[in-house]
Amino acid sequence: MKVTSSPFRVSQRGVKPASNSAAQSLALCDLENKNFIAGMRKNIEDFLKNSNDRILVFMLGLMYCYGLRVSEVLALDSSCMLGNYQLLVRGSKGSENRIVTVFYAKEVYDSLLLNTYPLGYVYSRFWLYRELKKYGLYGYFGTNMYASVTHLARHLKVLTLTEQDVPRGTISHFLGHKSIKSLSYYEKKGKSAKRG
Repeated sequence: MKVTSSPFRVSQRGVKPASNSAAQSLALCDLENKNFIAGMRKNIEDFLKNSNDRILVFMLGLMYCYGLRVSEVLALDSSCMLGNYQLLVRGSKGSENRIVTVFYAKEVYDSLLLNTYPLGYVYSRFWLYRELKKYGLYGYFGTNMYASVTHLARHLKVLTLTEQDVPRGTISHFLGHKSIKSLSYYEKKGKSAKRG
């Protein structure tokens, strides 16, 4: 497929979640709050299916499906393309490199060929933060006083894999961690304390 235009220049507006959306709740998101976690997953999945913003879907999809960090997504450029809709994700913060497949966003993947600069040259962490907040895609983990916005999808991926009884070493490897000890960050955040 020959791509003649790149969606990296103009972003289209997406679809907001329903007004009764659990994603718009400020409820505590932790391992005991299965309803909130399930609601948040559903809202992210609905957003990925229904949004018109191809770039936001591409970025959020990578973070939600593969647990990528925002910095890893923003570092993607044409040199990361391996063919067959696969991307080489260069690990950040000391993480290992990984390979992911993006069949869900073929058009955006193809347009990466036109983009010689990393996504972070066009889009910023703050832009992504604002977009996710705008659509109610954030939650609180553990005793953290601040909402998890750009890290939410990665955290939900860890919770999902943990619920499915995936071994800790496998989860750690999936996320690109060099050490299984890095998972303790998510386990600590999963423990809740009531907010006042």
